[in-house]
Amino acid sequence: MNPLGTLHRTVTAVALLALAVPSLPVDAQADARLTVGKIKDGRHRPASGDPTGELLIFPSWEGKEVEAAKGFQLTVTSARDETGKPLMEQPWTTAWETMNVSPNLWIRLRNPERGASTVTVTGSIALYIPGRDPDADVKVPDALARPGRAFVSSGLKDAKIDVYLASRDQLSESTIVLYGLADQMARVRGVRVLRPDGTELEQASSSTGSSGEEKVIEIAFSEPIPKGAAIVFRLQTEKSVLTVPFELKDVPLP
Repeated sequence: MNPLGTLHRTVTAVALLALAVPSLPVDAQADARLTVGKIKDGRHRPASGDPTGELLIFPSWEGKEVEAAKGFQLTVTSARDETGKPLMEQPWTTAWETMNVSPNLWIRLRNPERGASTVTVTGSIALYIPGRDPDADVKVPDALARPGRAFVSSGLKDAKIDVYLASRDQLSESTIVLYGLADQMARVRGVRVLRPDGTELEQASSSTGSSGEEKVIEIAFSEPIPKGAAIVFRLQTEKSVLTVPFELKDVPLP
């Protein structure tokens, strides 16, 4: 299906990216490749001949760093066609998204000039890679001991994240509710509950919601949460994020 009613074809354009990683040996480089698979160009709408529309570029990422990533955030800083026409008003950045088998990457731009045949796009992508930071997992022992209060944890404090455990008076024995400021809770990328023997409880369901400036996470487990259970928070920390610049130069248009 072509949502813009435009002609499109597959275009191959690869940007090879190399970025020194400060926490690794100086000769280590990030392995990431950006490939453009499809371009949808709104200049060509034969039904109406209307030159207005949009240019959509659908890139995908490959490489060891991408394979290890659990999330991404795309920033586009510049886009021009070969005539020099700017294809965006100002730089823009997407919200953080969860990485999956085929990351939902796309770049939406203004239409190039009618006679333009190439565009060049520059920007960066931030990859959330928990394995880059051993402190990304923060364990809070005996986590259910203080309902209605913020968790006391040096790891959460260092990350500047305050997470609260809601009172469990109105909840089932297999459910917990966590909440905090939305901008801080956005950096909580995973929650696990461990039995006192260190084994993990199986999650039956989870949901998120918001109330004003707060974000709420509700998690139900397949069994009652035992006394003395620990909670492990997986955090998005500064060290766990790798930012890689890219340039898609002279990408051919349909």
